[in-house]
Amino acid sequence: MSRVLKNVLSLTLVLSASTIYSEVNAGSCSGHKGVSVELTVMAPPEIAFGMVKEMRQEDPSGCKVLSSNDTESLVEETFDGLPIIGKATCVYKETYSPISTVSFNLVRSDKLKAFEGEWTFDPIDDGQHTRVKLRSYIDTGLKIPFARQITDAASTCEVKEQIADLKKFAESKHQKMIAGKAKQST
Repeated sequence: MSRVLKNVLSLTLVLSASTIYSEVNAGSCSGHKGVSVELTVMAPPEIAFGMVKEMRQEDPSGCKVLSSNDTESLVEETFDGLPIIGKATCVYKETYSPISTVSFNLVRSDKLKAFEGEWTFDPIDDGQHTRVKLRSYIDTGLKIPFARQITDAASTCEVKEQIADLKKFAESKHQKMIAGKAKQST
């Protein structure tokens, strides 16, 4: 792709950031603005909650668990293709409140100044389904015009992708469990 086309696309992304904001509920992590997306997962909260850890196994090359116990994990993850900064490696701590929240906070990074947020899992339909919300705040530390808008636009895309993946995997696992139970009862 030509450099001019890349620059035009980048400018388009900046100018469309306000449109993206209208699609996303502005969240707040530690008093900072961020992005958040929520959706309904057609699986119980315990399955949806468990997917946060299980999803890491889908991309072991980009994400590595450094240590883990029942209440927290220390995770190293590499993010490629970030606007302007390119690639960043982060070590962050996930803290678990079983079946309700998974919060994450930056420990260190080669480029990011902040990386924090949380997954929340609220039971709906008598616990048969889950309302999942993912809230994220990232600060690249860049001091350029529209840095916040560029970062939030990229974060929005990533958050939407992550929550869609969780939905897909949780619903698939739930359907397999239902099919397995039905098979055993026959």
